[in-house]
Parts: sequence; structure tokens; C-alpha cells
Amino acid sequence: MSKTKFTLVITLGIVGGIFILGVLRWLGLDISLANVWFKVFGEPNAVSTTIVSLITILVCYFIIRVAYKKAVNSQ
Repeated sequence: MSKTKFTLVITLGIVGGIFILGVLRWLGLDISLANVWFKVFGEPNAVSTTIVSLITILVCYFIIRVAYKKAVNSQ
């Protein structure tokens, strides 16, 4: 899988996720990453905001890295 196709698939996945969140919100379910982090870490302050930001960035990085390696190795 080329980098262009991989980037397109990732972008379409993000747009699809936003669409799904919109449908869920329309149905009355307010599910978002911000609500999940608030329930896990409580009231936002400097320390919890930093921890949440680092965890989110690391998880996104590793998901993209693993998915790209699998796509490259499957060719």
C-alpha cells in the first residue's frame, strides 16, 4: 500500500468516525474522547491535561505506526 493510499484510508476513517459520533449524538448518546478522559481523570488541571495529551498522542502514533507497518508488510 502506497503512502498516498494509506493516508487516504486514514483520513476516510477519521471522517467516518466523526460521522458516527454525529449520528450517536443525534440519537442522544453523548460519547466523545473528552467525556471519557473527564470521567477517568476528573476536573481538568495542568497535570491531568498534560497526561491526557501525552497518552492521546502516543496512542495515535502507535496505532498509525502499527497499521502502516502491517500495510507495508502485506504487499
